[in-house]
Amino acid sequence: MDNQTPVYRSLLTPLRFLERSTAVFRDKIAVVHGDSQYTYAEFGKRVNRLASALRDGGVERGDRVAFLCPNIPPLLEAHFGVPLAGAALVAINVRLSPNEVAYIINHSGAKYLFVDSALASTLKPVRDQLKTVETIININDVPGDSHVDGRDYEAFLEGGGREAATRLAADYKEVPTFDEDKNYYFDWGAEVPFSLEGRGPGECGAGVFDLIEVDLASAREALQGGRLFAATALAARALLVTQGEEARDDAAGLDLFTTHFLDTGLVDAAFRTIVGKAKGCASAPSPEDAFDADAAGVSALVDAVQDLYGRMDASLRFQAATEKAVPEPEHAPPTGAQAAKEADFRGVVCPLNYVKTKLLLGQMQGGQVLSVLLDKEGARNVPESAEQDGHTVLSVAPEGESWRVLIQKR
Repeated sequence: MDNQTPVYRSLLTPLRFLERSTAVFRDKIAVVHGDSQYTYAEFGKRVNRLASALRDGGVERGDRVAFLCPNIPPLLEAHFGVPLAGAALVAINVRLSPNEVAYIINHSGAKYLFVDSALASTLKPVRDQLKTVETIININDVPGDSHVDGRDYEAFLEGGGREAATRLAADYKEVPTFDEDKNYYFDWGAEVPFSLEGRGPGECGAGVFDLIEVDLASAREALQGGRLFAATALAARALLVTQGEEARDDAAGLDLFTTHFLDTGLVDAAFRTIVGKAKGCASAPSPEDAFDADAAGVSALVDAVQDLYGRMDASLRFQAATEKAVPEPEHAPPTGAQAAKEADFRGVVCPLNYVKTKLLLGQMQGGQVLSVLLDKEGARNVPESAEQDGHTVLSVAPEGESWRVLIQKR
């Protein structure tokens, strides 16, 4: 073998094993404990949250994190989450006496201590002897057990990474135009602006559904976490893309939802009160605190938007609850096709450029031709998305620095 030939080297660490498992076996059951169970994807998410929460809490590379608990899921999560945070795990034998536990904690210099509530009696006699512990987290595996002063483990995980993500997102709340700062429009190390060109067929069409599903999933998560304003704003924003709209903030999203969905009857007008309250709180310093709404009402709104999404067809149109979609007859391309409608979508980003195209096609009769003027990226993705939806792309032709696309509705 040529010793000069470079050899690919990948360290097989436990973290890499977990990373692979969350990708390959994401929907397989990874953990079973009593009545609860987690898939590999869910387990990986909890591990990442633990690591993020530790980093947010001041844990630095090389710090020690101690766990005093039996073999339950949090200890398993610690074997991955603690090293992922760059720290060293100190797993303490639960059969040791209080003084022995205190000695190990002090000797290791642990900054964080996680304690199962069933073992609180072991720690309480020596709590004042712990010299290096700054934070104690209670693991309540069995409800009703006593605990020491400190935060709850599940609440600690829930906040994992949230503060860091909020701080990071704040820096990009207002994105400058390309002329103001082009660096926002380049991938790291890339020499050309970011584009969907060459990244697979029909990204515009698929991107619409991705946007909707992310917002709906986020609304569900916010609802489960008791963040009712966020759940309302996310549910209101979810389907705006189907109307070719892009809200600049929560207040605008709630306003557009009222116009396109409540006023039109697509969503029950009974939700107007909840949406109105949310809009009134959107500009408050803390919208969540200002928002006075019933959780059941917000849940019903999220369900209503989810139901409407379930009744959306490939043309981004919504079927009535009892209405069945009737397939349209196919039409042969006309000879010497002439456009029945024209539109200029240059500068409209993907997937909104195709959303607007679909909305126009939805207003046309089968066999009619739509002429759309697009920039280079749009000319690459809109035709492919149109063909995936069953329409016929008659031509894609350059027109100055732009592209003229003719699409015949199916």
